[in-house]
Amino acid sequence: LFSTRRAAKSYTAGLYLVKTALERKGTSSVYIGLTRDQSKRLIWNDILKEIIKKYDISAKFNETELTITFFNGSIIYIVGVDDSEAEKDKLLGKKYSLAIIDEAASYNIDLKSLVFKILKPAMSDLRGTICLIGTPDNKKAGIFYELTKDVEVNPASISNKDGWQIYTWSTFD
Repeated sequence: LFSTRRAAKSYTAGLYLVKTALERKGTSSVYIGLTRDQSKRLIWNDILKEIIKKYDISAKFNETELTITFFNGSIIYIVGVDDSEAEKDKLLGKKYSLAIIDEAASYNIDLKSLVFKILKPAMSDLRGTICLIGTPDNKKAGIFYELTKDVEVNPASISNKDGWQIYTWSTFD
């Protein structure tokens, strides 16, 4: 998802996480932000809690672990990985039905390694989905840049590149 600021990217991520948790009983999904604190600020209260409250969904929030456990056994994990390379290793050993990497243009760690060496194998059991979400950035390197460098945000579109579907829209859209 390649879009402008304030275009509801994180809210869209929240909806997708909850939808996946409800539709795929007993599975795990993960929201990955730059840091744990930033992840909590971006999606925990104002998005995930609001969506679950709005739609009266039965779920338990663990404030310490930043997990949401749904009535059907599905779990959403909220993490941050950009503090150090070691943080991404905490994602090893699990299997996921959905992984969303927010602010994908802004990472200092090797995001390509996170996607292909850690997340992709963790998605194989459940044929899961990996989403990279971000805005245009001044960094001219990395997997998100490579996938979006020739993409225009306007007009809204869906395209394909190197096996990825690329969705774009603007704040106005």
